[in-house]
Amino acid sequence: MIINTTADSFAYERVFAKPLKVNQAQIEAYWHRSAQVTTFWSDHLAIATPDLTFAGQVRVDMPANAPTWLSLYGEANVVDAGQTWRYLPRPALGNDLTDYLSKAIKGGQVKSARILWYGALNDFPYQHHDGVFQAFVPLTQAKFSFDPQWPLLRDMQLNLLFENDKMYIDSHQIKTLAAYSPKVVGEADLTPNGALKLAIDLAATGPQVQQYMLNSPLADSVGSALTTIEVAGPVTAKLNLNIPFNSTDVDASGKVYFKNNPITLTTPHLAIDDVNGSLSFKNSAIKAQGLTGMLYHQPIQFGFNGDHVNNTLEYKVNVSVGGQWQLAKLKDYLPSIVTDNVTGSSDWQAQVGVNINAKHVSYNVAATLPLKQVRSQLPYPLQQPQATATLTVHVNGDASHLYAQALLPDVAYQAQMSLLTPVPHITASNLTVGKRSLLTQPLQGQLVQLNSRQFNADQWLSLIKTTPANKVQSSAISHSNEFSLPLPTRITAKVAKLTLGGLDWHQVNSVATRGQGWSIKLASREADGYISWVHNQPLNVILKSLHLNLPQLNQQPPAALLTPLLATKQPLTAVTASDRSIMAAIPKIDLSIADAWLQGYRLGAVTATLTKRHNQLQLQQLKIKSGNVSLKASGDWSIARQHNHTKLDVVISGSNSTDLLDRFGISGSVQNAPFNTHVMVNWQGTPWSIDRRTLNGKVSTDIGKGIVSGVGGAGRLLGLFSLDSIIRKMKLDFSGVFDNGLAFNYIRGNGTIKDGIFDSNNIKMQALAGDMYINGKVNLIDEKVNANVKFIPDFTSGLPVMTAFAVAPQVALYVFAISTVLSPVLDVITQVNYQVTGPIAAPKVVERSRLEGEYKIPENSKF
Repeated sequence: MIINTTADSFAYERVFAKPLKVNQAQIEAYWHRSAQVTTFWSDHLAIATPDLTFAGQVRVDMPANAPTWLSLYGEANVVDAGQTWRYLPRPALGNDLTDYLSKAIKGGQVKSARILWYGALNDFPYQHHDGVFQAFVPLTQAKFSFDPQWPLLRDMQLNLLFENDKMYIDSHQIKTLAAYSPKVVGEADLTPNGALKLAIDLAATGPQVQQYMLNSPLADSVGSALTTIEVAGPVTAKLNLNIPFNSTDVDASGKVYFKNNPITLTTPHLAIDDVNGSLSFKNSAIKAQGLTGMLYHQPIQFGFNGDHVNNTLEYKVNVSVGGQWQLAKLKDYLPSIVTDNVTGSSDWQAQVGVNINAKHVSYNVAATLPLKQVRSQLPYPLQQPQATATLTVHVNGDASHLYAQALLPDVAYQAQMSLLTPVPHITASNLTVGKRSLLTQPLQGQLVQLNSRQFNADQWLSLIKTTPANKVQSSAISHSNEFSLPLPTRITAKVAKLTLGGLDWHQVNSVATRGQGWSIKLASREADGYISWVHNQPLNVILKSLHLNLPQLNQQPPAALLTPLLATKQPLTAVTASDRSIMAAIPKIDLSIADAWLQGYRLGAVTATLTKRHNQLQLQQLKIKSGNVSLKASGDWSIARQHNHTKLDVVISGSNSTDLLDRFGISGSVQNAPFNTHVMVNWQGTPWSIDRRTLNGKVSTDIGKGIVSGVGGAGRLLGLFSLDSIIRKMKLDFSGVFDNGLAFNYIRGNGTIKDGIFDSNNIKMQALAGDMYINGKVNLIDEKVNANVKFIPDFTSGLPVMTAFAVAPQVALYVFAISTVLSPVLDVITQVNYQVTGPIAAPKVVERSRLEGEYKIPENSKF
């Protein structure tokens, strides 16, 4: 029988899913029938459909009492393997395998596929090797979907081999998504409960592997883990799949191999370089141990594991990491204030837990850093740690915020941070020094608590001052738009001894709060009161009491406080960066102290007002009232044209000079006298740095009736003309006049200062022993004096004066004559002239001349 047909179709629903469209068929068929068997065969069988061509030979034996036997050999070419489902013989392959292959083979071409079938049809697929079925299908440009939920395999060079009840897959070129596979092998059991087992080698980059897993049934497990643990660079992977034909879940396992790959833990952020090792997974569970890498340029060892939590959709990844780190190698990541003062190493360990669900990622970190091998030169509380000391750090948070806690033996720090802005910022914090006082979450404000026996703030301020501003933060965060620490909003201090400003403050119990400005409540042995500073308002200082004991003043006697400021050498007047920073830093100030003490001496009430405008500070009013002594001062300091300029106007007055001098421990000098001294001066330079070449102004003094008791004090008070040296000279020349002090009615005078030269010609002391006149100049630049002193005795004062200024050496005889003879006449000295020259501190006093005359003692004089 010869059959030739074109454009026909063949429907056989028991075998094929759809009728077969036949473009052309040529069949030379023969049959033979007997009582025992019917045989059909063809030596030339050629069929062409829109999708394939087939040529071969076939024989079918249908015994009356035995199963049908098929003998077939043929070769086929396939144009579109995506239509394979039309040609799969369902009775031969079974429903599950037919359905699976129908969905799995998505496209491709076949050239010279070979099919061999020899055996009873009812024994197919010949599990007991009682028949032979072989089909070799070399697919090119194939598309194969081994499971609808896994990414499509494409561009395959795929060899399919069906052998009895087995199917074998071998491919050496596959692409899937952006990944490439150099090798895929697999096999399947063609049984009712059969499954396809695939082994896929992948070569891809880390993001490509991540993309592959996110497009698979492992998206919520391995895919999520690889989203949290991002891998960069080329990696290789082995994927093993067990795919049941009955559409139940695929069993997936495999490994991902790292070779010098960067890995980043995204939440919380942790970037590790040069990672080596492997990650294994089985379905949703992942595991990696013994990984090595570089973190902040130092070696670490780490590993992780992950799986669903209690069979829920929540996925958890646990990461363990540790290393032996040298602090010196962290100089690019830590502030230099730390790396310059802390050395050594630490064998640290950390545990990181990451919880992942569809809408939320949270994490927690616990790190321990032993400090046994760490050496610190920082001040307390970061001083040299004990051998058993450790730094522990705890962090928990999510993509929007985190909470961190760091603990040292005498330090605790808590912080809440927002991650919603481009630059993370601390929304609340608590720093405790000394006795720990941890707060519960959520934190409120930026808090600092000092609760210790002692704290030296000066050491920290000095350390910060000597550290360049760009090194207070690490180089990685030194830019202004990077992360920075916020200012405190509340500071509490309970410190037995606080060192600040070069002073020791005892039993401190103070609170400082920041709102629109700062408000401080001071309480200590040395200071008690309030300080407030609102933005754009003066610094308001109201103290009940202030006791200052300045160490630098303890190095000299209290009387040295009255040494003229002009007697010290000062630098030049050019404006420095320090001057500008001080000018910028000093605010407007309103000061009120009810009871002020200095060096143990009472100053009394002190008030002052300091205003500021542009580059000028103006002292509008400074008042000190202590007993009967008062001081009033005003002035200003300005910066203009690269020069400093200072003005000062001071008036000090009182009803009793003894009260003032006693406060400074001066036992001699002018006693029991009212006084009023006025100084108006200006100079180029800062208030604390006078260029004496530019000093100009006026000085006047008016001292009422009193007594000069001793010499040293008078010299301190009127030291410009070295009055102490003058009196010392006169005491030697005229014994007895000044032994018990020099009583006077007044001391008056004034003078001018021009370009550092003080000039006066009207200084007068009217004393009971006589009148003293001083005129001359004092060069404040080289600290030298050139003055003339005239002393005119007053003989009406009594016998001691006449005795001292008698010309004849036989003083005792005259005294006797005076007592026995009426109205005697004495030859006496009527005027003495001195010249004072040389250094102010040790001038040379020379008697230049003296005038003599006769003095007639009044008749009513009594001795």
